[in-house]
Amino acid sequence: MAKKSDTFELTSKENLARRNDQKLYRSKQMDYAISPLYQRYIGKTVTIAYNGNFKKFPVDGTQFKLSQGHYNALLKYLHHIDRQIKVSQTNAKFIGDNAVGDFKKII
Repeated sequence: MAKKSDTFELTSKENLARRNDQKLYRSKQMDYAISPLYQRYIGKTVTIAYNGNFKKFPVDGTQFKLSQGHYNALLKYLHHIDRQIKVSQTNAKFIGDNAVGDFKKII
């Protein structure tokens, strides 16, 4: 009677996914720091996901290392936050005494 192995064979898709994960973890690391001015909008840390890999980064100006994929995802998120800030500042300009409701008729 042949002894059965407790291990199992990976399928070709699983092997491909494993190789892609290894590339992700071995990719070139970059140094980056997020300005503490973002803390007001996103908190003390920010979580970024790239290919299902979640990482937390500090938002206090300290340097940290991250992969190129996480870098791209982080910059995309920070640009989104910048747009949100810009829109909120633009809307705040129109909430003053200058534009309180209906426009006056020009006669």
